[in-house]
Amino acid sequence: MDDHKPWNGYELPCSDVDRLLFNSSIIITLGDGAKTSFWHQNWLDGHAPRYLAPNLFCLISRKNRTVKQELRNNNWIRKLQTKITSAVHMEEFVSLWIRIQEVHLQQGAQDTITWRWTGDGKYSTRSAYRDLIRGSLASFKTELI
Repeated sequence: MDDHKPWNGYELPCSDVDRLLFNSSIIITLGDGAKTSFWHQNWLDGHAPRYLAPNLFCLISRKNRTVKQELRNNNWIRKLQTKITSAVHMEEFVSLWIRIQEVHLQQGAQDTITWRWTGDGKYSTRSAYRDLIRGSLASFKTELI
């Protein structure tokens, strides 16, 4: 992430469906956690925490922080401490906490994002378009005409 861009830190203009499509198209390998969105990207056992703990996600006001920012001093826990008010919240919290205990950031190593739909792991518009329409159109059989 380029911190000098004027749009840095703003909410992305995309829907939940857009995020799900993007998350299903990438593989994230954590390094120092500085580029990976804590709540929105699929860094935790291949899942985004917002989908593992949807009721906790609703309690959070700053949803665009990175894994590095939230894991530092257990910031994600501090933000939830006074907001957990139900058994469902507690269940999701404990489940998320257990998974996060297995995460170890690597100082000085960058997070990597690999594009699932190309051989070299690099994004291309062509592969994204193919993924977008995959399954949305049935093959047209010209022999039936």
